Amino acid sequence: GLLRKLENSAYREPVPLEQLPDDLRERVTGGRLFIVTKANAESTVHRARRMDYVGVKQLSPSGQVVGERRFIGLFTTKALSAPVEEIPILRHKLRQVLELHQAIPGSHDHKAIVAAFNGMPREELFWSDASQIHADIRTILRLEREQAVRLTLRTDPLKRGLAVMVIMPKGHFSDAVRQKVQEHLRRRLDARRVDSRLAIGEDEGHARFHFFFATDVQATPELASELEREVQSLARSWHEELRALLVERYGEAEGAALAARYLGAFDDRFRADVTPARALVDVGHLERLRATSHVIDLIGPEPGEGAADAPATLIVYHRDHGLALSDVLPLLENLGFRVLEQNPYNLTVEGEHRGMDVYSVFDTQGATVDVATHGPRLVAALERLLRGEAENDRLNRLVLHAGLTVRQVALVRLYQMYYAQIDPATSRSFVTDALLAHPELAALLVLYFETRFDPAFDGATTPTEARLQALAELEQRFVDGLANVKSLAEDQVLRGLLDLMRATVRASYFQEHERISIKIDSGAVDKMPEPRPLYEIAVASRGVEGTHLRGGKVARGGIRWSDRPDDFRTEVLGLLKTQTTKNAVIVPVGSKGGFVVKRAPAGGDLREHVRAQYQTYIRGLLDLTDNLVDGRVVRPEGLVIYDDDDPYLVVAADKGTATFSDLANQTAAEYGFWLGDAFASGGSAGYDHKKMGITARGAWEAVKRHFAEEGVDVHRDTFTVVAIGDMSGDVFGNGMLYTDRIRLQAAFNHMHVFLDPDPDPVSSYAERRRLFELPRSTWDDYDRSLISEGGGVFERSAKSIPLSPQVRAMLGVEDEALSGQALIQAVLRMPVDLLWNGGIGTYVKAGEERHGEVGDSANDGVRVNGAELRARVVGEGGNLGFTQLGRIEYALRGGRINTDAIDNSAGVDSSDHEVNIKILLQPLTASGGLAQEQRNALLADMTDEVARLVLRHNHDQARALSLALRYSRKDPALYASLLDYLVESAGLNPRVEFLPTARQLEERRRNGEGFTRPELAIMLAYVKMGLYRRLLETELPGEPHLQHYLHDYFPHQLRERYPEAIEQHRLKREITATVITNTLVDHLGIAFVHRGMRDNGASAIEVVRAALIALEVLETRAFFERVEALGATVDAEAQYEAIAHLVSAVESVVSWMLFNNVGLGDFEHAVGKYRAPLQALRAELRTYLTEGQRERFDARVAGLVEQGFGADLAADIAGLDHMASAFGIIEVAGSTGEGVADA
Repeated sequence: GLLRKLENSAYREPVPLEQLPDDLRERVTGGRLFIVTKANAESTVHRARRMDYVGVKQLSPSGQVVGERRFIGLFTTKALSAPVEEIPILRHKLRQVLELHQAIPGSHDHKAIVAAFNGMPREELFWSDASQIHADIRTILRLEREQAVRLTLRTDPLKRGLAVMVIMPKGHFSDAVRQKVQEHLRRRLDARRVDSRLAIGEDEGHARFHFFFATDVQATPELASELEREVQSLARSWHEELRALLVERYGEAEGAALAARYLGAFDDRFRADVTPARALVDVGHLERLRATSHVIDLIGPEPGEGAADAPATLIVYHRDHGLALSDVLPLLENLGFRVLEQNPYNLTVEGEHRGMDVYSVFDTQGATVDVATHGPRLVAALERLLRGEAENDRLNRLVLHAGLTVRQVALVRLYQMYYAQIDPATSRSFVTDALLAHPELAALLVLYFETRFDPAFDGATTPTEARLQALAELEQRFVDGLANVKSLAEDQVLRGLLDLMRATVRASYFQEHERISIKIDSGAVDKMPEPRPLYEIAVASRGVEGTHLRGGKVARGGIRWSDRPDDFRTEVLGLLKTQTTKNAVIVPVGSKGGFVVKRAPAGGDLREHVRAQYQTYIRGLLDLTDNLVDGRVVRPEGLVIYDDDDPYLVVAADKGTATFSDLANQTAAEYGFWLGDAFASGGSAGYDHKKMGITARGAWEAVKRHFAEEGVDVHRDTFTVVAIGDMSGDVFGNGMLYTDRIRLQAAFNHMHVFLDPDPDPVSSYAERRRLFELPRSTWDDYDRSLISEGGGVFERSAKSIPLSPQVRAMLGVEDEALSGQALIQAVLRMPVDLLWNGGIGTYVKAGEERHGEVGDSANDGVRVNGAELRARVVGEGGNLGFTQLGRIEYALRGGRINTDAIDNSAGVDSSDHEVNIKILLQPLTASGGLAQEQRNALLADMTDEVARLVLRHNHDQARALSLALRYSRKDPALYASLLDYLVESAGLNPRVEFLPTARQLEERRRNGEGFTRPELAIMLAYVKMGLYRRLLETELPGEPHLQHYLHDYFPHQLRERYPEAIEQHRLKREITATVITNTLVDHLGIAFVHRGMRDNGASAIEVVRAALIALEVLETRAFFERVEALGATVDAEAQYEAIAHLVSAVESVVSWMLFNNVGLGDFEHAVGKYRAPLQALRAELRTYLTEGQRERFDARVAGLVEQGFGADLAADIAGLDHMASAFGIIEVAGSTGEGVADA
């Protein structure tokens, strides 16, 4: 054992008893035969404590002590914690104590003695005799009836120290008292070491300290009395001391009130751990909880030796329920703390819960937190985090490591988020890593931003020379700092963040809203993906993140609730591309917005949460937007602005925001925004797209043209349909109710697959209407009795769906069962007349595309390739149903398809009319000339007229594409030249828009193919956008003679009642330019202006000016109306041929005018000079022709009449070949004074 090494013993050689010191000789030869106590030596294993000593005397036959067997070691934890009843020696001593006290079993004294006995240190119980223990317990019991401090003193049996028991009322007890008592006794007894133990019984009114002091001092009654008096003076009541401190700090009245409120709230453990002086501070913080949910205190280590390596103390005070460590720990770790331990204290203050959670913390590197430097920022940050007023992520470490405030971190987080949105290949996590790896550069970025946008820098709201100079110096410091960045990837991210800040032209940061929004000059950002908007706004708050992209200063488009938090900008950019081409038909260029919600309620009302976040997002946009007050631009407060005036901002509904227009207008009203309820179209005082069915009706204009070109009348002939969506949707529901000739064989949405192999058009139409009129419906609500044999409604998620023979025949498959996803693919591939997209999702791509490139992972399992479709016609009522390459692939295989931008433009067109009508009427309502109720009634009265104007655009654009397809096949070189021109001069990126290269066009030419309708749709949009911009650069939109184009935009009710208001419209130039653009491109073709420039060496505006004169002189509007009135009585191809003759006539007249410099002056004069003479000449044209010309003319007329044209219209068409000559005749007649017949 431990004593086996005799060489270590002081008595390795026998020593006669008489040579031993008296006390040691007495101990060896006398005393107890069995002893349990503590040795002086510490254990070197397991626990660093004095070893337990068990001694058993050896006796001779005569009873003399002849030796001792000693056992040295440590009692196990189990032995020390075992109940007294399980230890025979102690059980015997307890029985002796009870007998000495004559305690009656079951009495109060009996129970109290047992409890006190169990609470005493085991080692004392072992070596104390029953009488000594009884004396201590009597002292303990007596103090139950006395509020006094007592001390007992007992010498160790081995004379190696003193056992001291200090007993005091709980109210006097605290850890500070314990420490003071221990330290005082250690000094008084000159102790070499101290062992201590605290005992506080639940039912006892006192606390006991059990000390063992290793000392040579011996116990005497006098010493015990002295020490007791000294300890009594030290053991001032914790409550009394705290009460005195409260009165000293707060005054007698308030201090007494606080004492009454809190003294009873602090339990024994709290008083044991916390000094009254610290409790005084705690009371102050706890009082603050009356006004807030959390209070934080951060305390550095006590000064002195070891403070540099000691943890700081973080205290979280809170009310109501306790804080779960799993909730708080991530907050602390993300702030840069490493938590060593937590000690919670639960208090009840006047019946209300209060809590204190005490944490010992280092920083993440294990170093002591510099509380003096970082404390206030860390406390402020944690308070906001616990109240939910700041976001919790690793970027918060910049508070500690970069010296930023939590508000500044929110700014960094906005740029981190948006950089990752612009460059989806770089994750937010990596951006965070780069910033945390270089906190000094993160701090420089914030300083750069604040220098750029802080209005207090020099008081100016636009950049000054001093500000720009300071920015240049900071930028150089940042670039110099990048030299210390070893990682190329991190370098690129940090440079990208600076680049993004440099491109920021407005920021709401200093408006002190919780939300932060920034406006970016997209063209100035190096890594900005194509196509680049003109401007974009990023918005971020705790609950929402979003973007708004604008193609120009006058732009409009919908705002969608996105479900793609990692790449919502990519989603919105894709929609912007569609919106940009879609908006080519209306006044504003394209814009698009999207937002994602964060911190969505788990069990609450998600819709209300989304509405609230949508409103935050809208406010973020308006925070940066100029206003108009009395015709004057007023800029927002708190901004330093690096761009021009920018007051035009309108929004519209999109996915997830269909009912939010009134909310958007209500929000705009908070800002007094000049557009009023024109800010968001489609509200309660606007045009309801679903009730109008306008988007679906517009798409049907395109579908009707596709079918008409195949000789199908959708209101007369039945046709089969496969559709995406369900009857609760606007575009799907209205689309499937457009005509009762539809035979809907299959449809699907995100839940169900609907199959009806042989539907009855009439009964199925009625059932679809019933579903449409329900408040909400799915395919599961469809009356099964109306579904034809073999059909049904199935779960899209089903693992296996059995297929009836009828369904297999319809789908053209042999499988007897398919999964829900495979069934949808079969539905998309089935032979059908029309594939109608009225839903959400991208279901068709090109074979060369990967699913990951599509950006709609939810539908990867059902998506098919364009080449696999067997539908004859596609109608794209919904957005993004096809990728552009998917459309092209389908079209190259003979499918009839435009683009979603062409097919569903009626919705945005309707909204544009609403906005511009409201802008027109706003001055009238503001002046009192038109009451709001009257205005609303007028808007409602114009619904049908607005729909007519909008659908005319859909009709004309679909026809323009059919003509472009026809012309491009006849003259592919012209359209290839047009494409090159658009690339060079109109900002068209053929790679982004998936337009064919010269090599691809040559391959197509060899295969008898050319441009497809989807490609021509893109070119049509860019032609319109380019022409619109050119017009606005000139005075043409203000030309008095062209103002009829402005008036033509508006419903006849406004033209008749408010012509002056139309003339004063704030966007009259833009509206006029839009209508002129649509007229020229839709009527004369997308290559008309380009051909005129190429063939005549003229500018675009010169060609346009001449064409506008020619259109009026030739009365082309009446011509188109006469051709369209023919309807299905004349073959579509014959009608296109007639229009081609008109276009050729206009081209020849334009060439004549440009060659002869005619029409360069006043419009009115030019039109007046030629119109009347031309009318007269055309009426008698046949009489002016030569015999050969007359024969050809008559043959042409006869052929047209045979095709179904009326005789008069046929004659006008035939006469178009002579229009250029007619202008020459009129010119000669005018210059010579001769009549037209003579000329």
